[in-house]
Amino acid sequence: MRRLKALCLFAVWCLAVAALVGLSACVPDRAGCATPLGATASDEIALALSPDELVVRDRIEVHWWPGDSLPRVVRHAWEGTLAGLSIVEDGGVLFIEDVNRCAWVRRMDAIPRVDLMGMAPTRVLLESQADFIMEGPWVDNTLTIEGDEMSGNLHLQFQGDSLRLRLPNGIGHATVEGEAVRFSTFRAGFGDVDATALNAQQVLAHHGGVGEMKLRPEGYLFLELAGAGDVHLMGSGAQRDIHILPGATGAVIELP
Repeated sequence: MRRLKALCLFAVWCLAVAALVGLSACVPDRAGCATPLGATASDEIALALSPDELVVRDRIEVHWWPGDSLPRVVRHAWEGTLAGLSIVEDGGVLFIEDVNRCAWVRRMDAIPRVDLMGMAPTRVLLESQADFIMEGPWVDNTLTIEGDEMSGNLHLQFQGDSLRLRLPNGIGHATVEGEAVRFSTFRAGFGDVDATALNAQQVLAHHGGVGEMKLRPEGYLFLELAGAGDVHLMGSGAQRDIHILPGATGAVIELP
């Protein structure tokens, strides 16, 4: 009996120590579970070079002003979590992620924000759970945007040759505007794509999800419909190559 009691006391002690460590452990670059948010805070980080690729992870809202001026990053968070917004350059790739611990214990509206200025990466990979917003048009040749299990919304502005948007999963809603010679998009999962504000001469689209896809091809359209979601077509393009694959239950709806 004494041995059993001692074992129970030891187990309780171990659990208490583990809980204390989990709640209070904190290293200088990230918040622990018990770290209070504190007041709002922000800072600015200058980058040595403009990245070729951007990778966004975790629950961070990103606003991007594309350009070729001095590249810099502005972080917006709270005193307790600002240092845990990791901005790392590695081999031409800019990684943005939240390394703060125990985000689940913080209030739901405590979403950090990162502003990107003076840079024009040609590839963006989004593995995030918050919005990605372009505050100005990307002006150049080719831009590729890809989402992986992204649950935030995308707002893209483009003025160039080729825009590629690949969203093979996730629930986010994507809105695209501007002008493109070629626009290619792959959409699956539960989210929508609205490209009615994008004037594209050539559109190549695959829709295998359950959400809606809205397109405005002004010239040539190649469309594969493979899922349950509908595709709404606008624009004056007369060359339309449409394939409804076996098993698809969505419809192609042509609008004036």
